[in-house]
Amino acid sequence: MKTAIATTTFSKEMDVRARFALATVNKAAALGLSVIVVDGGSCEELRNGLVERGAILYSEKERGMGPSRRQAMQAAWNIVSPLGSVLWMEPEKWPLISQVFLIETAMKETGADIVVPMRKSMTSYPPIQEAAERLGNMYFAKATGHELDVWIGPRLIGPNAMEFFLNYKGEYGDKWDSIFIPIVRAIAYGMKVVGVEVNYVHPPEQTAAEEADPGMDLKRLVQLDNLVPAIYTEARKLGLPK
Repeated sequence: MKTAIATTTFSKEMDVRARFALATVNKAAALGLSVIVVDGGSCEELRNGLVERGAILYSEKERGMGPSRRQAMQAAWNIVSPLGSVLWMEPEKWPLISQVFLIETAMKETGADIVVPMRKSMTSYPPIQEAAERLGNMYFAKATGHELDVWIGPRLIGPNAMEFFLNYKGEYGDKWDSIFIPIVRAIAYGMKVVGVEVNYVHPPEQTAAEEADPGMDLKRLVQLDNLVPAIYTEARKLGLPK
């Protein structure tokens, strides 16, 4: 199985997230993994750095979180189809790169269509983010019947499940829902979705930066407020949990 990584960037300066995006590409390239990046208009230093480290860089065709993520997934799928897999992940999660082959092995051994990494611990996160993501995961389990760490962000998507992500129309705002609602639909339509435990620790530098910014706490709560009703509505519409 061949796996390509799909991600997106948008940083006007070389902040923590931008530096970590470079680390992600660097570590992936060292492991022979293709990284497709769709960029929404970042500074030249980041864009040039991504290419220098081996990323395949595209400019965003359509503004917005959902469209840019689907563009990245489609470009990654073009590389690995028809039998490969696409790992969607946020660009700053460079510590997860060392776990990619573990995630890929879980897909092979279980025959899963989607594999969601599961954190052993969330204590490295800012307290409000940890609380919000624990609550979100609890609600997802109740609404769908599947206990998964969906709030981690990354998901490994196999060939049978790609259509759920690529064909999503953004019915619930087309932001964070772009990588959540496709999983709800995949479960409802009989796809095998499993979790695999990974040893992921949030980078301390990022935790410190986010703890110092009240806007990041607000973002976590807004995300929860957006996703919980969307998950509820979609799960009920599709008859979950079964």
